[in-house]
Amino acid sequence: FSQRVNVPVKVTHSQPGRGFQLKHGVEGATGDFLLFLHSDTHLPSNFDVAAESCLKRPGNVAGSFAWSVDTDRSDGWFFNLEMRILKYFTDRRIQNHELPFGDNAMFTTRHVYDQIGGFQEVYLLEDVLLVEGLWKVGHIGIAEGEPVITSARRWRKWGLFRITGLNRLILFAHYLGVSTETLALWYYGDKLRVVMAATKKNA
Repeated sequence: FSQRVNVPVKVTHSQPGRGFQLKHGVEGATGDFLLFLHSDTHLPSNFDVAAESCLKRPGNVAGSFAWSVDTDRSDGWFFNLEMRILKYFTDRRIQNHELPFGDNAMFTTRHVYDQIGGFQEVYLLEDVLLVEGLWKVGHIGIAEGEPVITSARRWRKWGLFRITGLNRLILFAHYLGVSTETLALWYYGDKLRVVMAATKKNA
């Protein structure tokens, strides 16, 4: 990223957990505009212009990009079909329900981010909690032009139905009121228990 874009890159360290990490990253940022990018997702070439244009639309307090995944012919026709179906429903979700996830590369202004309280220090659903805060103050638009490209690694390894089904189950349980810590333990299992124990020990 630093080789493609003339933006200073600062590496920071925080405790494990994406909510903790993103919050820590924002605290070290100095700009008036914030974009949250997952490490397995690539931005389009004109991402800055597209994001700025999206935020200028009346009513928009934040935005995200349309979504795509890095498949190729070697993945086979059935996997490519699954990913096209997933892309269709992902784009419908962010268009019709204004519900982008982290791999849509969300962006907003620092003013709005501070207004809604920013990222919560959680191990899971930090993106959904941020979106729920954004809903209270305005709309989440979609940047025009090229989509972001996310790695298909997870779907290649685990399959569409397992990944998407688990994500939907977690989201449904969240709306039923299950705590984010419980959901994270469901999602990550013993690996998270080890991380939480080590974090508590070092606190």
